[in-house]
Amino acid sequence: MTWDPFPTLDVTNNNYTTLLDIGKDDPFKNEYCCFVGVSGDLVKNNPAKAAAITRQYSKVLPGWTNPQQAAKIESDNNYVGGDVAMNAAMLASYTWNPGVLQAEDNIKWYISELKAQGILDASTNEDTLYNTIFGQVIPDYNGK
Repeated sequence: MTWDPFPTLDVTNNNYTTLLDIGKDDPFKNEYCCFVGVSGDLVKNNPAKAAAITRQYSKVLPGWTNPQQAAKIESDNNYVGGDVAMNAAMLASYTWNPGVLQAEDNIKWYISELKAQGILDASTNEDTLYNTIFGQVIPDYNGK
């Protein structure tokens, strides 16, 4: 188990076989891989700033429509391994849109899965954990 670009490099260069791709295969293909968070203290003490940070990520990330340019920035700054062409192809293949409602659903799904897999203690109250880690600071961005 690893993250891009390592599995793509191994499939391409070492004849590895992909068993599960969380970007393409059920049950993960419609789930977010990552979340951007702000501290609970910021949400409590400066909700306007927390909302501004969240809003900015929500607006900028899906608007990045030049995978070639993004891959070049990643490569030029040594942010990721692999070459520009491979990374541009991977970035172009990602299909997600940020949204508050989908984030809520994803977080609840992950909490349930982590509990079912024994990563979270069986006594974990899923609603309590969810309400502790999620605070909606902006309205839903795009209905997803």
